[in-house]
Amino acid sequence: MITLRPHKSGSTTIVEEALMTIPLEGSMKAIVGKQISWNGYEYVNSPDMKNITHNLLYDFGGPYYVVGGGLTFKFAGADFKTLAGNLNTHRDVPGSKNRGLHWRADVGLNEFSGWGASGMHGQIGGQNYNYGEVDFWYTKGDWTFNGQLEASKHKASAYNGGDASHTGASVLAAYKLTPQWEAVARADWHNNSKNGGGGPAFVFGDCSVGSIPVTTNLDLDGSGVIGDVPGELGIAVDADGDGVQDTVAAGGCGDNRSGFGPGMVDDGTGTNTWVLGDPNRGAKRTALTLGLNYTLSDNALLKFEYRYDRSDLNSFFDYKGNNYKKSNSLFGVQTVVKF
Repeated sequence: MITLRPHKSGSTTIVEEALMTIPLEGSMKAIVGKQISWNGYEYVNSPDMKNITHNLLYDFGGPYYVVGGGLTFKFAGADFKTLAGNLNTHRDVPGSKNRGLHWRADVGLNEFSGWGASGMHGQIGGQNYNYGEVDFWYTKGDWTFNGQLEASKHKASAYNGGDASHTGASVLAAYKLTPQWEAVARADWHNNSKNGGGGPAFVFGDCSVGSIPVTTNLDLDGSGVIGDVPGELGIAVDADGDGVQDTVAAGGCGDNRSGFGPGMVDDGTGTNTWVLGDPNRGAKRTALTLGLNYTLSDNALLKFEYRYDRSDLNSFFDYKGNNYKKSNSLFGVQTVVKF
């Protein structure tokens, strides 16, 4: 199986999946290749997704793909998938291990409902990483419900050098208005605030976004010392929790493309100059997605979507306003054809 689709990770290849399945004994099969993560209720392909976009947890909760080998099998009434190999990369980078185990289990409660769980355990960037989630589904008549809870921890990988972690939840409801029209609503919550935020899905870049002057190297309080208050480079924090102040290396801004990491703050000079906010605090994100789907035929689906994302920090760069803000809206239309 080969899936061609633009990557949501930093990779430039359009080969999202390239997986070979080898039948073994009974229900057991061997799988080898590149597989997108099995996290949550939205790891399915576009024809089976209710919305155009994925929820916050699927996009930003954990590694995007695994390259390696594993097994799929049935045991005690559950369907299991396992895959061991490189997490979020095709190979290890010298001096930076990226390897681990990815698994998923699904249990059908009856013909209308079931639940699943998945996890990732290993090393990313040479640091220990653990992720776990549980999800459920219910489909009966015109109604569909989905839900998901998850959490992760990534050692010494947060913005300020401490441990990165996140918790999140997502719920979805869909209702068939007519045999052709379906209404969909989804709500997401993602807390990535600890130690400035961070995780395998985030890229903290420099502060040269757009055309506005942005800096993190300011003596904001006029003390003559850079690093004694939030927003100044070299701020001292106790990143590892040992009671000793650690000096954080001069870094860039948060992940303003994805809306995570430390937020930005207007320096108050009236020049539209933005500085990095508290490097010890990352974003708490929410998202509300409303969709309307129209079935064109058995093989074609037309999707409409409005999505509103919000952060408790100034996490999004607004090209129209040439500044940073706490929210972002999008409207999308998608035609899905399967054959």
